[in-house]
This record gives sequence, structure tokens and C-alpha cells, in this order.
Amino acid sequence: MNASDQFNLSLAKIRKQRLPIEDHLKAIRSSFCRSLDVIPETARQELFDFYQDRLESTEGRDIHVWAEHLLDIIDLFDRSYDDERNPLDEEEWDLIQDVVSDCAGIMDEDVLLYVMQRIVDRGRLG
Repeated sequence: MNASDQFNLSLAKIRKQRLPIEDHLKAIRSSFCRSLDVIPETARQELFDFYQDRLESTEGRDIHVWAEHLLDIIDLFDRSYDDERNPLDEEEWDLIQDVVSDCAGIMDEDVLLYVMQRIVDRGRLG
């Protein structure tokens, strides 16, 4: 089972719990960070914070629909990203490029090369 499948299962369990929204967010953050254990903790937190800010700036957005978008990031760092199935917007690619640049020296080399290739494929580096 790949990382996004595990995260998806975790989301299903979280969705069934009758908890306050803040507790759902904490559980989703924890699961997201576990799913991205191939990158440093600071990078995981930075990515999640970005998406949490997006959630909080969108009124009426379903937290669980929002959380499913995190699967795209997990797929990218799990080296199973599909641009057709998982399109990320320009702001997301900016963040990914910054995160990868900040932690390139301590990231798994295979993951780093894969993500950098996706960035180059998008014409973001020359």
C-alpha cells in the first residue's frame, strides 16, 4: 500500500469520528506528516500550514474534501505523481520548489531528483 492509500484510509477513519473541527485538523496533520516521512519534519509542517491557510481562507469549504487534495502532495513526494490526475496550481508549485530548495541537502536523493524533475517538466527551472 502506497503512502496516499494509507493517508486516504486514515482520512476515512477521521471522517467517521464525531470530533470538533480543530481535532479533525490535528488528526489530518498528524496523518499527513506520517505519510510524508521521506522529507524533513519542517518541510511537512510548512506544506500542511500552506494548505491549512488555504482551507481557512475559503468559506464553507468541506474539511474532508480539502484534505483529499493533500493526496496530490503525498503522491508527488512518494514518486507517484500524475499531472493529469493530480494537477497542482502555480502557487503550489512555488511552495514545492521553495520547500525542496530549503531541504535539498537532507532529503532522500531519489525523492529530490523525482520532485526536481517534475519541477523542470513544468518549465519552472532552466
